[in-house]
Amino acid sequence: MTPDALAELLRTRELELHATREALAKARSEYGMALDGIARLVGASGQEDAVERTLETVRVLLGASEAFLLVSVNETSGFVRASTHQRWTLFPRWEWQGVFARAHRGRAALVHQPERLPAWSERPSFQRDDVGSLLVAPVTLTDDNGVFVAVHRETGAFDRATLDRARSIAPVLGAALATARRWRSRVATEKARYLAVEADQAMLRHRYELLVSAMDSAVLMESADGLVNLVNPAFLRLFNLHGRASVMHEPARRVEAHAAALFANPEGFLERSRMLSAAEGMQFDELQMADGRVLERSTRQVLDADDRVGRIWVYRDVTSRVLSNRALADALGDMERNDTRRQQSLAQLSHEIRSPVQSILTMTEALRSADLTPELSDLVHAVRGSSTQITHLLTDLLDLSRLESGKVRIRTRMVDPGEIVEEVVESFGARAAGKRLGLRVSVSPHVGVVDTDPDRIRQVVTNLVANAIKYTSRGGIRVAVERDGPNVQIHVHDSGHGMSQTQQDHLFEEYGQVRGATQASAGVGLGLYISHRLVQRLGGVLTVQSAPGKGS
Repeated sequence: MTPDALAELLRTRELELHATREALAKARSEYGMALDGIARLVGASGQEDAVERTLETVRVLLGASEAFLLVSVNETSGFVRASTHQRWTLFPRWEWQGVFARAHRGRAALVHQPERLPAWSERPSFQRDDVGSLLVAPVTLTDDNGVFVAVHRETGAFDRATLDRARSIAPVLGAALATARRWRSRVATEKARYLAVEADQAMLRHRYELLVSAMDSAVLMESADGLVNLVNPAFLRLFNLHGRASVMHEPARRVEAHAAALFANPEGFLERSRMLSAAEGMQFDELQMADGRVLERSTRQVLDADDRVGRIWVYRDVTSRVLSNRALADALGDMERNDTRRQQSLAQLSHEIRSPVQSILTMTEALRSADLTPELSDLVHAVRGSSTQITHLLTDLLDLSRLESGKVRIRTRMVDPGEIVEEVVESFGARAAGKRLGLRVSVSPHVGVVDTDPDRIRQVVTNLVANAIKYTSRGGIRVAVERDGPNVQIHVHDSGHGMSQTQQDHLFEEYGQVRGATQASAGVGLGLYISHRLVQRLGGVLTVQSAPGKGS
């Protein structure tokens, strides 16, 4: 809504108020009860604080998730005077920087990516979380300027119309703050009971101006007798009602019957309304309209001046949110189905390849025992090595697929990591001896037991020891298990060719390979990447220390 349109709307309301002054005077108690019900419905704090309660109403009118008000401490900083969520008061000091400094000087702004603001990045994480958009507007006070900040979880939630509305509402917020300051200054000399009455009256006056001029949600209030005693223009527009006079003091059930025709399931709407009318506390539901729109309805009981129970109803159009959620759910479903198909295809392909490879391994094992010439023996050895490499590659690809889809299961229990490492090292004894390499393991007596997945620990250590043997041509490999406070460290040292810093930086990347000085690495570079991911899933970290010519 533009400032001119809002000004015209306010002038219209002023003429209406002037023409119905006597009627409003007679119905003051009913309007007080209705507006108090609206305050409770939209989440007002219930404290006798005009600023906080007005701030909550402004938040609802702007469609914000949260809001807070900053006032000056000095020329360089301010503090949170009021907020609709306690996280803003846990770290209340605020430096006047960037967009906040400009708003303090009188310039409103929209921010769709708050994380790019230096002033915002310095805030604590619990204040930065779940913030996609900011609306920052100046609030003129008697002795200084304040800053009103509206927060929304979604990026791009605020637009220029919202900003214009905030500019028009800001004076009412400033008036509420000024009123609160006047009340505090009079507390010392006047009785608290009269101040509370005056505060409530001022609050109702401010909030009525806000509601009649800018509230987008449709609101209807019914008395204990079931008669409509408050309805706003948004309600009339939503349900195609002709004028406020056609609804006021009419039975609320008759208005519901008229509105039911606009819903996809009229009987269901009426039945649900009857159920909510008998319920206590705050109630919510979503309603599908015949034209495809989706409304969120909220309702609760309110008490009038005679302690009789009435009810307030609020309808809000949430079509865009519902459609977005449905689209997201459909997209996630498609992703899960595609991932399942990919997993099945990969598993089937792996099975189809493993069967002939296993046959090749069996035949080469038989050929190794035959009396072959040296040339044929070398060929058989090469075939067996290549077949084994294919088997390992298939295993790595399956592990990688499970990791990327989040389907790797971690089954933890109390185990002795030293015992697991000793078993792994022992299984590599023959391979190390075949290359004339030393292989030893040492386990600190203080290691004890830890809560972890023994199969994943065994898989990672097996990969690290196999790599160490593969890239070491002389010397040996040493494996150590030590306790470091609450953690356990497993070290695998080799005397191989070592790595440069550039090679170390890319060691744990997917398909990353490191070639030795005289030997090309086998495989496609998945082993260490998978090990790195598995250790992360276990809550640990995998690191490397190396230098050319000094092992790793």
